[in-house]
Amino acid sequence: MVYRDVEVLGSRAMAGLRLSDALHEAVTLPVRERQALAAAQLHTVADLLLRAPRRYEDRRIQRELAGLAEGETVCLRLHAYSAGWRFSYKRYFEVSAGNIGDPHGVRLLLRWFNMPYVAKLLAVGMRLSVYGRVRFFAGRMCMINPDFEVMEDEDTGHRLAAVALGETPDEMVQTPGGAEPQPAASVHTGRIVPIYRAVVGVSPRSLRQLVWELLQRLPADVEPLGYDVAPAYPYGEALRDLHFPAEMEAMRKARLRLALGECFGQQFRVAWRRMRTLARPGQVTATTDGYVEELLAGLPFALTGAQQRCLSEIRADMEVPRPMNRLLQGDVGSGKTLVALCAMLLAVESGKTAAMLAPTQILAEQHYHRFRRLLHGMDVRLSLRTADRVDDSGLVLEAPDADDGAPRLVVGTHALLYNKNRPARLGLAVIDEQHKFGVEQRERFINSGDCPDVLVMTATPIPRTLTLTMYGDLDVSVIDELPAQRGKIVTALRNPDHMKRVIRFMHSELAAGRQIYIVSPLIEERESREDADGVRKGAAMSAAGTGGGGTRGGGTRDSARHERSAAVTELERWRAEFPEASVGLLHGRLSAEEKSAVMGAFQSNETQVLVATSVVEVGVDVPNATLMLINDAESFGLSQLHQLRGRIGRGSHRSYCILLSRSKQGEPGYAKLEILCRTLNGFEIAEEDFRLRGPGDVLGTAQSGLGSVQYAEWLSDARLIHRARREAEAVLRTDPELSRPEHAALRALVSGEGETAVVG
Repeated sequence: MVYRDVEVLGSRAMAGLRLSDALHEAVTLPVRERQALAAAQLHTVADLLLRAPRRYEDRRIQRELAGLAEGETVCLRLHAYSAGWRFSYKRYFEVSAGNIGDPHGVRLLLRWFNMPYVAKLLAVGMRLSVYGRVRFFAGRMCMINPDFEVMEDEDTGHRLAAVALGETPDEMVQTPGGAEPQPAASVHTGRIVPIYRAVVGVSPRSLRQLVWELLQRLPADVEPLGYDVAPAYPYGEALRDLHFPAEMEAMRKARLRLALGECFGQQFRVAWRRMRTLARPGQVTATTDGYVEELLAGLPFALTGAQQRCLSEIRADMEVPRPMNRLLQGDVGSGKTLVALCAMLLAVESGKTAAMLAPTQILAEQHYHRFRRLLHGMDVRLSLRTADRVDDSGLVLEAPDADDGAPRLVVGTHALLYNKNRPARLGLAVIDEQHKFGVEQRERFINSGDCPDVLVMTATPIPRTLTLTMYGDLDVSVIDELPAQRGKIVTALRNPDHMKRVIRFMHSELAAGRQIYIVSPLIEERESREDADGVRKGAAMSAAGTGGGGTRGGGTRDSARHERSAAVTELERWRAEFPEASVGLLHGRLSAEEKSAVMGAFQSNETQVLVATSVVEVGVDVPNATLMLINDAESFGLSQLHQLRGRIGRGSHRSYCILLSRSKQGEPGYAKLEILCRTLNGFEIAEEDFRLRGPGDVLGTAQSGLGSVQYAEWLSDARLIHRARREAEAVLRTDPELSRPEHAALRALVSGEGETAVVG
């Protein structure tokens, strides 16, 4: 297509187009479109060609005009019998088209609104291929703003269009570099057509045309910018099959080929980090287990088999002089914290300091007070370090070999990241709910010691393939068994119209001396979920639980947010309903002191009913709380609902989780509520959540830890992940320093210079 009256940028030289070329140098663009592409972070040929279509439309099937029905979306080949501007409530360009060779037959009116350039491209006598939805207005069959192309074998149409533009016919279809004019290829109709994510300022048609032109100019032997992981399938062919496939199977094959390349880049970074970590000298942080035996002997219960297995795996790592990097994954209430405490005691007894980093002050204080109870009477100096509180009380004696009186076992929040609170002689760093911390924060904590052992914990169950992806550089221990003393949880789905029975049941629980959580998605009406939670739900597997964004994994749209339950409103309602009980309020806008006071009152049973947002999702442990009522349950993500439910059933009493929702079978959000009612197994729930929403939605902003994921297929395909890992490990075995010239792109990738580097 020839652009008129625009600034010409760059050249259209046929030879030498490279993926690294800047778009404005590779192709002639109007200034407005060039700026729009730059604003969308599409700067190079690779940026555009690796931006996969979001879907495809099969426009190959040609239909006849006769028999078309209202609402059908069809592809037609027609003859333009008349054309011109029309006026009704607004001005539009209209072409009256019919079957080729049938001037007196059925007519279809093609109407374009707000698209004046169409009048310069279409004229009477042209043969057109059009694609759009059939509508009937006043008995006349129409298409509004259809996609169209002048059929490539219609010389008359090209001549008419050239005349309309004031050009010679040969100028209408122009190839770069002065090559011979060629007939226009079918790009927008008559084939499988890519549909792209919108770029503001560039029409879908122009974007598709630009991709087509770049693909035509790519050399047949084009190579990826980085390491080619699948040379048997030529890279250029894969790009063409991705955007303009002859069959849908070719598109799927191309996506898998490009997904493997993307997965290889991620797995190579993982393998590189693991190799470098294992090469560093570490500390022996487990020598004797006297403290652990003393702790376990004082417990009124025995560790589960899964806890014993995970503790053995951790101890084996701590007994060798290399840094431990291990993920401890377990469902809510599975006893991860007790296993972590045992590991910390091993480090303390070996003469090291052990520190646990918690994401919130509430959780840090809860761990601290629990550790104080469990360690009562033992020779372990314990300390709490948060931004608002330092507590070195609750000690019996300093550790015998301590010569400076420093705490040996430290629990804290982000305060541990700063010099005045950094633990000395750090031998073991435990990061609780690690997805709540940024990568830089974790690194600062870990680097505060001399290559300490690292144990990261998560209570958010993670699908198996995502574990390989997100934590591929870690050894993984899984606690897949709940303690026998945990109370059973019954989950029920109820309609808010039937609240009378629910309220009677709540009264009976309070009368039995139990406590209740009431969870709402918002603090106040007409606000965002981020405000309700106090922080934006980000990083890693928190997004797996929340679903990220406004619809919350199948909930209602943002426009309906004002209809959702708000905690402040609920507070007054439940105070009126339970005048005999103390009703508290907890949400993300409270200060740390206020949150601690509210939770302290609830934990001591001074408050019997706690109205809260999902800020109670992590770490709150109140064994006497046996009932949780979740308002507008469909607005929460499946894994987040499971996390919330994990706040009850922490004692020996039977507990109840009531999901209030108006969702009906077949509506968005209902399927996940059914899953939650069916099972308590967090790993099964995580897999179901993964299946329902797909890897992209489950990851959400967790992709910040992976880079921008374009081809989500590899996130759910263990075969691709394992193949990419084997390829990465093979490269590092043969060239551990990446000194070979063919590995230059990989050197940039792992050095931090190539976070957006392309691998094939």
